[in-house]
This record gives sequence, structure tokens and C-alpha cells, in this order.
Amino acid sequence: MNYVKRNIISSLILQLVCIVTGFVLPKMYIQTYGSEANGLIQMISQYLTLIGFLEMGIGAVIKSSFYEPLAQNDANKLNEIASSASKFFKKLTLIFIVYTIFLVLFNSKLVNTSFSPYMTITLILAISLRNYMYSFFGIINRLLLEADQRMYIISFCDFFSELLNLGLSVYLMSKGVQLQIVVLVSAFIKMITPIAAIIYTKKKYNINMKVQKESK
Repeated sequence: MNYVKRNIISSLILQLVCIVTGFVLPKMYIQTYGSEANGLIQMISQYLTLIGFLEMGIGAVIKSSFYEPLAQNDANKLNEIASSASKFFKKLTLIFIVYTIFLVLFNSKLVNTSFSPYMTITLILAISLRNYMYSFFGIINRLLLEADQRMYIISFCDFFSELLNLGLSVYLMSKGVQLQIVVLVSAFIKMITPIAAIIYTKKKYNINMKVQKESK
């Protein structure tokens, strides 16, 4: 089976799992913690999604930049691109952290809820960590795999993490565990895919993010 077929099949399977997860978890949140808690999660998630617009399609540009060195098997060029991209995403991470602090400090004005400030703040921090793991951590390694038509590796890891997240979340909620803990566990589960991508790309492509671009 070639890479294209693997990518298509793995992507379809992952989408099916995501549909199930997207249906089951909100329903469980409502049943366990109430509709207001589920609404609070959605509201915080929407605020945090706004920061993703800063990426402004840079991910697609970085991925397309990988095509030529991959075709030419140019490890030095790959490292140069990865290093430059790393600097950009470090700045974006800093902005994300500042934005999260802003949400924590002004949550009472931004989020209308009857929950305590402690509940809201800890939930903001937990969801922020989850979003960071999904959107920024190991992003360059994932883009490299996509450029090399190995998206199936990411899809497989996402498939596993989605099932694990669904199972553990349902179990924790059935035991009456605090909502913040459930979201925090979900954040750590989100680390599976980026960590796997980092390990795989370092082994296969010998990626070094500290390589400096050669001056001409």
C-alpha cells in the first residue's frame, strides 16, 4: 500500500473517531457537570482559538518549503528550514502564553459564568495547555511528515490519542472527578502525537533545530 492510500484510509478512520468523540464528550460533560460547564469549555476554547489566527498560513508555507530538500535528500537544508521555523513558533508560543495570562487576569470580564474564579482560571489554564499541545508543540515535525507524505503516522497517533482521551475522560467523569482534572488529563494525552512526531523525525531525518542558515 503506497503512502497516498495510507494517508487517505488513516485520515478517514481518524475523522470517524473524531465524530464519535465530538458527539460523546460534550454529552458527557453536560450529564456530569451541567450545560453551563460545557458552555464554559466552549467559550474558553473559542477565545483560545483566536490566537491560532496569528499563524496566518505560515504552516503551509513551511510545509511547502520542505518539498525541495526532501526530494533532493538535503539534510542541511531541512535543518535550516526547521531552525528558522522553530524561531517563529517560539515567538508565537510566547504570544500564546501572554494571551493566556490576559485571559486569566480578565476572565471575569470576558467569561460570563456563575462558577468560582478558581474554577474558571484553572479551566482556562487546562484548556490552554491542551490547545498548545495540539496546535504548537511539535508542529514543525508534523509539518515535515506531512510534506513527506507520511500523514498516516500523525493520523495513527491521533487515532490512538483520541480513543485514549475518550476512554479516560468517560471513566474519570463516571467517577465524579473534577472537570479541570479531566481537561488536564486530555491535555497530556494530546502530547502523544507531537512527541511521536519529534522522535520519528529526529531518527529518520536527523532534524537539528539549532542549525543556522548559511550566509551566501
